[in-house]
Amino acid sequence: MNSIPDIYRGAEGPIGDSLGPRAGWQPSDRLNIHEIISIFNRRITLFAIVAFVVFELAQTLTFMMPKVYSATAQIALDRISEQVAPKGSSVVDPDQSSSDVDTQVQVLTSRELAGKVVDTLGLARDPTFLPPTFSGDRRQRAIDQLINNLDVERVKTAFVINLSYQDTDPVRAAKIANAVADTYSQQQVNAHRDANAKAAAFLSAQIGRLREQAQNDMRALQEYRVANNLLSTTGATLTEQEISSYNQQVAQARAQAIEDSARLSTAKKQLLINSTGADIGQSLSSPVIQGLRQQRATISAHVADLASRYGPRYPELVDARSQLRDIDLQIQTEVLRELSSLDAQARVSAQRLASLQSSLGGARSALEQNNRAMVTLDDLQRRATTSQELYQSYLDRYKAVAAQAGTETPNARVLSRARVPGAPSSPKVALNLALGLLMGLMLGAAAAIAAELYFTGFTTGDEIERRLGLPYLGGVPALKSIEPREATPLATVEQFPRSGFAESFRSILASVRHGRDTRHGVIAVTSALPGEGKSTLAICLAAASAIGSNDRVVAIDLDVTRHRLSDLTIKNRTKPGLREVLREGKPIEDALVHIPGSNLYVLPVTTEFEKKEQITRSGLVHALVTKLREHFPLIILDCPPLLPVAEARDVVALADDVILVAAWRKTKESALRSAIRMLPPLAVAKTGIALTKINMKKQARFGAGDPTAFYKKYRQYYST
Repeated sequence: MNSIPDIYRGAEGPIGDSLGPRAGWQPSDRLNIHEIISIFNRRITLFAIVAFVVFELAQTLTFMMPKVYSATAQIALDRISEQVAPKGSSVVDPDQSSSDVDTQVQVLTSRELAGKVVDTLGLARDPTFLPPTFSGDRRQRAIDQLINNLDVERVKTAFVINLSYQDTDPVRAAKIANAVADTYSQQQVNAHRDANAKAAAFLSAQIGRLREQAQNDMRALQEYRVANNLLSTTGATLTEQEISSYNQQVAQARAQAIEDSARLSTAKKQLLINSTGADIGQSLSSPVIQGLRQQRATISAHVADLASRYGPRYPELVDARSQLRDIDLQIQTEVLRELSSLDAQARVSAQRLASLQSSLGGARSALEQNNRAMVTLDDLQRRATTSQELYQSYLDRYKAVAAQAGTETPNARVLSRARVPGAPSSPKVALNLALGLLMGLMLGAAAAIAAELYFTGFTTGDEIERRLGLPYLGGVPALKSIEPREATPLATVEQFPRSGFAESFRSILASVRHGRDTRHGVIAVTSALPGEGKSTLAICLAAASAIGSNDRVVAIDLDVTRHRLSDLTIKNRTKPGLREVLREGKPIEDALVHIPGSNLYVLPVTTEFEKKEQITRSGLVHALVTKLREHFPLIILDCPPLLPVAEARDVVALADDVILVAAWRKTKESALRSAIRMLPPLAVAKTGIALTKINMKKQARFGAGDPTAFYKKYRQYYST
């Protein structure tokens, strides 16, 4: 069929220790859903049995479990903590975390609360709650049982707690759940009563200490005010206003002193320049001097007029000049008086400025002293105010706590009381059955996959080519799984030559003839083990080829131990057969048996060979095959199985092609591998594998991708 591929060459033989895929074939790395479905179809019985057993076991256990009832009460927490000390104080509340939600969950499951419930309901003496055979501390055992069956859970982030109790008695379950809620509520009242008593004692002690502290702080404040002359809180403000007024007056006095000094200095300079004081009046702005100057100007004009007309001794001119001198004397006298007045005014301005500056310095000194004293005063004021406020807040809180005495209420209230459950909470029949079914399906699937993993047979041609690396020639249906059919395979081929059963043999023959070699005259049919249908395949292959053909076909039974082919074709064993032809030299024509209605001939075994005889010795079989080639275009050799008969390897070496037969889903992979390793090196390349006894009804579900899997779709095509 093919030359020996390189992949079959190894250190120990033509196929080596492992068989790889045949040349050109690449395994798929993609998950094939059809293969998965095919696995479950093949193992559907195992899958169903395991799933059913697990489901029935879950159902049985569920109905055997005792019924447990669950009663639930719901508790709401009104607030997180109880305020004892006033808000904002640094005093830590000794009972501040008692109402924390998570803490309350632990309180509800505490042994102390459970003990109170046990004592209240008398559970330690109840034989239905605690078996009477129990010998020990019944109260502690009842507490343990109550805690074990009690489930306390916070509802998400809300201040609500679900309290559930499970018991075989629904009435007792509700009674215990309500008793736990009531006991917890009463415990909260008692806790508040104790907390109020502790708070009153704590606040009373704190009030006495705070009253004394407030008085001491106020006394220190008043004493400091007296000592530092800070009788009014507005003293510093008045001093600041006084300093501001002094600053304004000093600025005005300084300006006035500068102005007076400048006027005096200017007048003195003018007097030195003009001794008559004629121009000093303008700088002094004196109305008297201004009037004298106007008179002098008039007289000076008159003197000039007279002097221009008369001589110096003219009486009127002399009188006029005398008047001019008197006016100059008056101006000079008035200037000196004004200068004296300016000097006195400048001294007064300077003295006033000095006085104001002195007063300003004293005011500033007083302000500095007040400011330094105000720092301590402010601190004393804050301490006194804080002490008064803290004392007042504690006093108010003490009054509130005293008013609450005897009116304590719990921080928790029962939102809903537990009702007697009408149906058991456990076992959950629907859930258990669903889980049992799911587990059964999972275990069934695991069992199917495990069985498939340990399965070493072959179902499809893809498996053969992938795992063995040899070409798949085709498959032969089991006779009972196909229609139409006769009593025997050979009769079915003869009676229905166009049926699907006969066509399967022609398909195998076509696969053989499409190999690479040009010679396909001799085909050896063998198997790894006996009972795999090789003889049936050999005779039916020959019959399917001979019927309706002009070429003659001969089938030779070389399996001298079982000679199954001879049993299928002849009844009369009086004629010579294979042994007579090989050992006695009988003519081949005398030994051949013609099958009526076709060109098929059979060379049977009519006489048993001795156990020590070997048919391949001396080349007799080789000569027989060579001679038959001259008269028969197709020769089918029914060879012995390869594993039990060593001579089978010599027989298959005579053939142009080798068909290795494997029973569908029966022949193990290890057997086929061993058989392939036993083939002669040159025979490996000429070997193909055919599956026999294929159940066509199951193959439609099992063999995804195999040609026989589509039999239902094309079986009506065949003519009967």
